[in-house]
This record gives sequence, C-alpha cells and structure tokens, in this order.
Amino acid sequence: RAVDMAWSRWRDRRTANAEGASCSLRLRRRGTLLLLLALFLLGPFLLDFLVLAFDEEDGPLQEVAEPFVADVGVRGERIVAIGDLSSASAPCVLEVAGLCVTPGFIDIHTHSDISVLYNPQQTSALAQGVTTQVVGNCGITMGLITEEPIFSYERRWLAPHGVRVTWEGRLARFHERVLEQGVATNMIPQVGHGTLRK
Repeated sequence: RAVDMAWSRWRDRRTANAEGASCSLRLRRRGTLLLLLALFLLGPFLLDFLVLAFDEEDGPLQEVAEPFVADVGVRGERIVAIGDLSSASAPCVLEVAGLCVTPGFIDIHTHSDISVLYNPQQTSALAQGVTTQVVGNCGITMGLITEEPIFSYERRWLAPHGVRVTWEGRLARFHERVLEQGVATNMIPQVGHGTLRK
C-alpha cells in the first residue's frame, strides 16, 4: 500500500513533464514491481542486511528529492529494496528509527595511505560516515616510497608505529600489503607528484 501511494504521488507530480517522462515512469514502475515480486517470492532469503526505520505514523515514501522515512534492504553490497520492509527478515537487522540513513560519504582529501598500515580500522573516517577515501594527496604517496634516505620525510610517519617499507616503491605491492591485512574503507589512490619526482 505504501509503495502504491508513493508511486501515485510521484506520478501526479510528474504528469506535467515531457512525453519521455511517462515512458521513464513506466520503466521504473515495472522495475519496482519486479523487485516487489522478487521480494514476495524469495521472502526472507533475499536480504543480507536490513535497516528498519519505517513508522506507520510517518506514512509512506515521499518525493525522492526530500528526506523520507523508509526501511532499507541490502543484498551483498547493493541496496535492493527501499520502503516498508517490516515483513522482511535478514541475518543482520539494525533498528534506526529516528536516525538518518545515507550512502557512505567520499572524502576526496585524506592522508590515510599513511595510517592504513597501522590503523586498518579507519575508525575516524567511519565515525564521520566516510566509506571511501581518496589518498595520495598533497604530492605524497606512501605506495611509492622505499627505504632510501630521500624518502625520510614520508617514512617519519610510519616509523613510530613500527611500519617497515617492504613494497620497494611499487604501488601495486603497497596495495597488496594493504589488502592482505585488510582495511575498513574503500581507498582511491593518486600518485603524488612530490613522491614521484624523488
């Protein structure tokens, strides 16, 4: 019922749009109907993770551009359902009524390629909702350094934590080491011009 009401509101708001919009609505509605059919047929086996926030008093979904109250169903690494999922189940359920749920944020300027080898949990980033970090900023790339004296400036952040440079200035080997030990966020590496020139 909530999904039907949300679609009705969405359709009513969009009727003034150009002809192409009605085709887009039909395609989106078909996709949603297929998703709902899959949820009905597969039931509790579809979701790996469920975030419950839907409250009957708050009503159904509102316009997409505005915040709205809904549950979120996740399978693997993808959001597969949004709406009233109170009848669904999953191995992991978070009760977040009254809180905000957003996709993870991307921090485009971090130096976590320095700390990732001694702090793979990256709790300071995760506490702020950051799930992806762009590293290698300000001309410094830890993945390109070696044990040579010219890289003493970069190594000064690693030495107090007992991190030894074993990747021999090869970015691919640095990434292998990070992946071997694990890291809590996604990382997008850049090649820092200062380190590269050395």
